[in-house]
Amino acid sequence: MTVICPIQYEWLPKLWLNSLPRQPIDLIFVNYVFNNLGPALMSACLGKRCAKKQQLEDLLGIVLDINYEESTLTIWCQNNKLNRAKLYLEKLMNFERNKLIKEIEEYEIVGSTRILLGEGGEPISVLINDEYIKVIATGLPTNVTEEDIERKFQSCGKSKSQFYIII
Repeated sequence: MTVICPIQYEWLPKLWLNSLPRQPIDLIFVNYVFNNLGPALMSACLGKRCAKKQQLEDLLGIVLDINYEESTLTIWCQNNKLNRAKLYLEKLMNFERNKLIKEIEEYEIVGSTRILLGEGGEPISVLINDEYIKVIATGLPTNVTEEDIERKFQSCGKSKSQFYIII
């Protein structure tokens, strides 16, 4: 576990500091904050449920503080590692931002449900004979018809059967 807290180094007793095997001044962390990232970019850079966070921290020798509410990402590290970490993360963010910008092809299903495909994406389904895909669509408008559903899902193939549950 890493605990980072602000201290006034000058306030620490010199006698105690001199008794330490390693001087705290060598371990002082500085920070840099990336602001206004937005949830999509943060998720693209850090992965779902921050799966890539530990990998980035290990690679760069840093600690990342993620604040989704304020859309900020803070780097904490020793001063000699800050520029490298900042440049690496800026490059990663630019790369992921460009990928997100290219999500231009939109397939509307029904109502407010959407599928966004990035560059090169195609809605393809490969089925073996007698196999099928079960599609469950919820939150449909009350005025939707069977023809509307058939038309919207025709790219998935011929419908074997349809069931409607009204709640």
